[in-house]
Amino acid sequence: PIHKNLNDAWDKVAIPLSVLHNKNTSFANFFNGKPLPKCSLCCTLGGAYKLSTDYRWVHMSCCIYHPNVYFNDAKYSNSPVLSEISMQSSNAMCNVCRSTIGACIKCTKSSCNKWFH
Repeated sequence: PIHKNLNDAWDKVAIPLSVLHNKNTSFANFFNGKPLPKCSLCCTLGGAYKLSTDYRWVHMSCCIYHPNVYFNDAKYSNSPVLSEISMQSSNAMCNVCRSTIGACIKCTKSSCNKWFH
């Protein structure tokens, strides 16, 4: 059975409820054959997802590499926290894919104003 808190969280994400309320759904088969959720930090589908503290799906790799994301449970890299991501990062256009979806990372060179996923 699905833990009650997780079931409550699943009701708040944009995934068909028929998938979420299926008693046979587990972490092992959740995305198998089902529509993939969109990562809140990039514009790529597929990969290893985590459910953030504000009930948004994010890629594990996006969480690790974005400097303003941290984990509530750092030992197991669970419960990524996205609330520290700036509006500037969320609104920036990626210089590679030209998309404004997600949250970009600014180039670390001080004279560069480019942003990337």
